Amino acid sequence: MREKYGIIDIGSNTIRLVINEKAVSGRLSIVENVKVTARLRDYLNEDGCLSIEGEECLNNTLLSFQKITRSHQLKGVSCVATATLREAKNRDKIIRNVSKLTGFIIRLLSGEEEAYYGFLAIMHSMEVSSEGLSVDIGGGSTEITYFKDKKIMESHSFPFGVLTLKNLFCKGSLPSEEERQNLRAFLFRQFQSLSWIINKEIPLIGIGGSARNVGQIHQAITDYPLGGIHQYEMSIEDLTEVQGYLLPMTFEQIQKAEGLSRDRGDTILLAMEVFTTLYKIMKARCFMISAKGLRDGVTLEEFSTELMGQGVLENSLKIVEKEFAIDSVHSRQVLEIALELIKGLEKNGLAQFAEEDFYLVKKAARIFYLGQHLEEEGASQLAFHYIANRMLEGLGHKGRIKLALIASYNKKDTFKLFVRPFNGWFDKNELKTIRLLGALLKLAYTLNQAKQNVVRTLEVIKEEKGVRLRVYCNREVGTEPYHTERQKKHLEKVIKENISVEFIHTSLI
Repeated sequence: MREKYGIIDIGSNTIRLVINEKAVSGRLSIVENVKVTARLRDYLNEDGCLSIEGEECLNNTLLSFQKITRSHQLKGVSCVATATLREAKNRDKIIRNVSKLTGFIIRLLSGEEEAYYGFLAIMHSMEVSSEGLSVDIGGGSTEITYFKDKKIMESHSFPFGVLTLKNLFCKGSLPSEEERQNLRAFLFRQFQSLSWIINKEIPLIGIGGSARNVGQIHQAITDYPLGGIHQYEMSIEDLTEVQGYLLPMTFEQIQKAEGLSRDRGDTILLAMEVFTTLYKIMKARCFMISAKGLRDGVTLEEFSTELMGQGVLENSLKIVEKEFAIDSVHSRQVLEIALELIKGLEKNGLAQFAEEDFYLVKKAARIFYLGQHLEEEGASQLAFHYIANRMLEGLGHKGRIKLALIASYNKKDTFKLFVRPFNGWFDKNELKTIRLLGALLKLAYTLNQAKQNVVRTLEVIKEEKGVRLRVYCNREVGTEPYHTERQKKHLEKVIKENISVEFIHTSLI
C-alpha cells in the first residue's frame, strides 16, 4: 500500500488540507486538496483575540478535515498555522481546544519559519540561478527572502497581507485609483527599508495563491499553449498587462475572470501592487511563479527527507525513469553514441553546440521515446506530450519544450506539428539546433535499438561527396545496419550532407 501524508495549513485567508500519496518511484501526488476560505484575519477583535465566531469557524473547518483524514490511512498529519493564529492573544487556549476536539496538534510557525519553508520548497522544485528573492503574501503577513548559493542570506516578515492591506486601504470591494496610489506609497516605504533588496536585478519568485492566480490570468488572456503554472515567467510588462485587464472590470466580473479563484476577487489587485512595487524596487530580472510553497516545504522536511540534497531536475528524471521502467544501461549507451556523433560533427565543422545543448541532450537521452514499450506506434507522441505537460521540476517552460522536442524526435513533419503551438518561442537557429539534437539522438537510439551494446566507438569523416560514419563494433552486428540505413536520412536533412555508414568489427582489424 502506498504511503499517504496529510498537511493542514491554517492561514489568515484560507485553511487547506492536502493529502499526498507517495508512489514507488518516490513521486508525491495530491489525492485530496480541500480549501476553505475562512478569513480568520477578519475574526481578530480589537483586543487582539480571535473571536468566538472565529474559533467556531476554525473548529468546524478542522472537524470537517478530520472526517477526510480518517477516511485515509495516513502515515502522519502535520498541522501548521501562520500569522493570524500566531498573533492571537488567546492562541494557547485555541490550540488546546483544537487538540481535544480533533486530535490535530497545531504548530505555530514564526515569520522566519514561513520564509524557510518557502525557500525549501523553491530549492527542491526549481532550478533557479545562484541567487533569487522570493515573496509570499498571505492574508496577514508577507515574507521576503533573499537567497544565494542555496542559502538564505536575509529574510523579513512584514505584518501585513492582502486582508490587512484591504482593511487599511480599501473601503469598497475594489480599491479606487487613489487607494491604490496610497497603497503603492506605503509599500514603497516598507520595501525600501530593506536595503538588501534594492536594485538586485535577480529573479523575483512569487509563492502562494495570489502569485499563482496572477500567472493563471496571464496564461488565460494570452492563450498560453502549455499546461502548468510552476516556473512560469512574467516580465513587468506582463504584470502590467494583467492589471490593465482587471482594472476596468466590476467586482462581479473580476470574480468570474478565468484563472482567478473567486474568493480572491477583492484582493488580487492589492496583491499585484505588492508584486509590481517589489519588482520595480529590486529591478527584477523576471517574475517567476512557484506552484510549491509553505505546505510543500513542511511536507518535504517531515515526510520526504530522502528527496532533499538531490539535484532538482535529476530527481525528477529519476522518478520518470522508475515510472516508465526505462532501461538505464540502454540510455547510457545511447548517450555515449550521441556524444561521439556530436564531437564528430563539431570536429569536421558540420555543426556547433553550446553548453546548454550538451546539458539537454544528456537529459533527453535518459527519457528518449519513453514508454515505447507501452505503445510502439505512438512512442513519439507519447514522449512529447508527457514531457511537455509534466511538471518536470528544475526546468522552465521553454526548457521543458526543448527537452520534449529532442526526446520525442521522429521526423521533420511531426517536429513541425509539435512545435506549432509554440510559435515565437524559438528563433530559426534554435529550432535547427533542437532538430539536430533530436535527429542525433534518434540515430544513436537506432544504433543501439537491439540493446546489445554492439557499438564500441565511432568516427565521423568529412569527405568530398558527403560524410562517412564508421561504426566500430565489439561483435557481429545484427539488424543495426538495416535500421541505421533507414533512419540516417533524418540527420542528413538537418546537416544537408549525404551519410554513408560503415560497420567495422574491431576483432577483424
